[in-house]
Amino acid sequence: MTLLLNRSDVQSLLSMPKAIDVLEAAFAELDAGSAEMPDRTVIVDPSVGGWIAYMPAYLKSGGALGVKAVTVYKGNPTEFG
Repeated sequence: MTLLLNRSDVQSLLSMPKAIDVLEAAFAELDAGSAEMPDRTVIVDPSVGGWIAYMPAYLKSGGALGVKAVTVYKGNPTEFG
């Protein structure tokens, strides 16, 4: 099941100090070689002026697995502000 969170969902679940602590620990795992973070995968569609990037990561210590997906369309700022 996919779980989609918006800004207010994340803010209610994770404080900034906790986010900094978690990121610090994650980067320490990456530096120690106990995390996997392959290069991002980017797919470009020039016909619509857009692209999507996938950035997966895995933290072995806690069994945390996640992916960040970003889509960009060059016309969005004009159309949607």
